[in-house]
Amino acid sequence: MHRHSALRGAHVRQGIGTSGLVVHEPAIYIYPSLQGDGKFHLLPTGELLIHNLQESDESQSFRCRSMHRLTRQVVVSSPTRLRINSHRGIISPSVVEHTAHVQVSQDEGAVLLCVAQGCPSPEYSWFTHNGAGPLPVLSGPRVRLLGPILAIEAVTGEDSGVYKCTAGNVGGEASAELRLTVATPIQVEISPNVLSVHMGGTAEFRCLVTSNGSPVGMQNILWYKDGRQLPSSGRVEDTLVVPRVSRENRGMYQCVVRRPEGDTFQATAELQLGDAPPVLLYSFIEQTLQPGPAVSLKCSAAGNPTPQISWTLDGFPLPSNGRFMIGQYITVHGDVISHVNISHVMVEDGGEYACIAENRAGRVQHAARLNIYGTLYSHTHGMHSKHTDAHMRKMLMA
Repeated sequence: MHRHSALRGAHVRQGIGTSGLVVHEPAIYIYPSLQGDGKFHLLPTGELLIHNLQESDESQSFRCRSMHRLTRQVVVSSPTRLRINSHRGIISPSVVEHTAHVQVSQDEGAVLLCVAQGCPSPEYSWFTHNGAGPLPVLSGPRVRLLGPILAIEAVTGEDSGVYKCTAGNVGGEASAELRLTVATPIQVEISPNVLSVHMGGTAEFRCLVTSNGSPVGMQNILWYKDGRQLPSSGRVEDTLVVPRVSRENRGMYQCVVRRPEGDTFQATAELQLGDAPPVLLYSFIEQTLQPGPAVSLKCSAAGNPTPQISWTLDGFPLPSNGRFMIGQYITVHGDVISHVNISHVMVEDGGEYACIAENRAGRVQHAARLNIYGTLYSHTHGMHSKHTDAHMRKMLMA
């Protein structure tokens, strides 16, 4: 069984390790609070403070009971008791326990603890530090002065700063400094939230971080595209630059701000491609064939919006028969690929083929001949000419 010693009339801090409740045996339950009940004060952080110790307190024992937040498993400590040392002389105060740094989020409660021992029991005073020097802390609707405890309800950013507690008696005084940090909520915005850039241009996004309307600097900023983190130099980078924009760069971008205490905030923006006229990525070449085999002509193009590809033969639409098959599909990168397959090519299939890629930003075309040995055929009149196969060879060789 453990015992804790304290001067009579002093305040004792019992560390219970984790938030929960304390059982004051035989059957009194003490729950965490900001203010306590005047005798017992279980802090939200798990410490038990006992005010105004008396001889009768030595007969009492305490148990700490905590519950795991996820598993709900309950753990109860072994009992502990107090041992009080009586002293009739004068002992100057000494601070035996204080919270050097307390960090809470805005609108939460904050407890600053400063426990001193001395004889007679010391009186406590609290001060705040600013540029003009220390100012006394006064009780108010949100502020409670509870001897060794300064409790502040619904903290704001203005409550942040350095506090000083002073414990004094006729033998002297002792003091300690405590820092309170209030993490105010931040707002994250990407400017612009929608950006349209032509292919080959430069895109630039800026991550704006504010708190209560004022800019916040030196934040840990990460950039993501479509859920994947982008490489970072390890520095604070509130601006993201995308040079030479291509199709692969379009999509959703995120600016994620992570604070040291672990909170994260994020904003999203979209990079769109501006209109871009079609550009041919691949085109077929001129061919000379004997009648009979199959032949395939292919064109591919890029642009924004994705272009449509059409085909002509000597300036006319392709023949509508079972030997001609036109196929077209779009790749994952947004390029369009179109092909013309001709089965069992014939003399009348010869001529100048053209693929035309077109969107609202413009058009581009490519043309090349498909030469088939045999009697020449006029697509304009749908008639055979009197040129012989030998004559055709001479024309091809000319």
